[in-house]
Amino acid sequence: MRLALIGTGRMGTPIAARLRDAGHQLVVYDLEPEARQRMAAAGYEVAADAAAAAAGAAAVLLSLPDAAVVKAVVRELPQVELLIDLTSSLPSVTRALGRRMVDAPVSGGVAGAEAGTLTAMVGGEVSDLEAARPILEAFASHIFHAGPSGSGHAAKALNNALSAVALSATSEAVAIGRYAGHRPEGVVKRLNAGIGRTQNSEVKFPRDILTGAYSSGFGAGLMLKDVGIATALAAERQIPIPLVALVGQLWTLVPGEEDFTRVYEVVAGWGGSTGSVRCDLDHFDLAVAATCWLAARETVGVAEAEGLQRDRFLEIVNAGSGRSEATLHFESGLGFGPRQAVRALDAVRAVAAAGRHAVPVLALAAELWRRC
Repeated sequence: MRLALIGTGRMGTPIAARLRDAGHQLVVYDLEPEARQRMAAAGYEVAADAAAAAAGAAAVLLSLPDAAVVKAVVRELPQVELLIDLTSSLPSVTRALGRRMVDAPVSGGVAGAEAGTLTAMVGGEVSDLEAARPILEAFASHIFHAGPSGSGHAAKALNNALSAVALSATSEAVAIGRYAGHRPEGVVKRLNAGIGRTQNSEVKFPRDILTGAYSSGFGAGLMLKDVGIATALAAERQIPIPLVALVGQLWTLVPGEEDFTRVYEVVAGWGGSTGSVRCDLDHFDLAVAATCWLAARETVGVAEAEGLQRDRFLEIVNAGSGRSEATLHFESGLGFGPRQAVRALDAVRAVAAAGRHAVPVLALAAELWRRC
């Protein structure tokens, strides 16, 4: 199949390799001359511009920085049989493009693209998804239909917002655990044995944070962009998401070019004295779980307003980085109420106060639970 891929950055380049290895006839284009030169040196057919790349293609894939670039590039394109937008973009922009297309943002990072194990969250008509599926299968091993046009973009942003909240809350819990006499490994182990378990505590803490590797392959700037999309969606729908919004502010403190797991270093650096207060690890577990549950409630509300079915959205999240015990058991609950949540969060905040350590995410969660 003759395909065009526009955008050959960190994600576009390994996706191009997967498409070529799958036997597709591929022509590529990138806005940056250096990227075009690199792809030509690697043996790819490189077009002079986006329109030339799209000419005669059965489908055009976009892997671009943001919604503004998508709009600019699509204006240059001729009418094509199918447009597949892999960009993390805004649903409203996708719906306004007026093209036969699917929005199919992916998660799994560069390593997932190289291995062909990305997760694609697809918005659009089912018939268009089925037309795109043989193409997506070259680099994505999990393909979910999120819902109507724009739903893929919404699902991706909200999933990553959940991941950001979970990583932030877990980082605060692990960072202040030392003031209660707990080693970081011990806090993570307790979370993973309880209701505070998340994809971040299971995967990123043992692999990327506790080892000091900070090599998840996903940049802090990209996380900030996705959380920004989530907050923009909520603003468009007039749905308050205070916890996600606060976490978005936190991510501005991490240099954009750094791995997003380095948010732990930022959080750990907020400590002051070495004083300690006794606090059972059960409180840490419940505090993280209670925070993740609030984030799940916020994002589910936005997802439904965007036209995603709740069950479908949670299925996507639970297969991705936004997974937590709170999302896995969103309907049935985790067996605690507001009083228990506040008690646990306040206990952990007392530990933080003894160490003069800021815990803005857990502190806001405590206040939000008081209002329940």
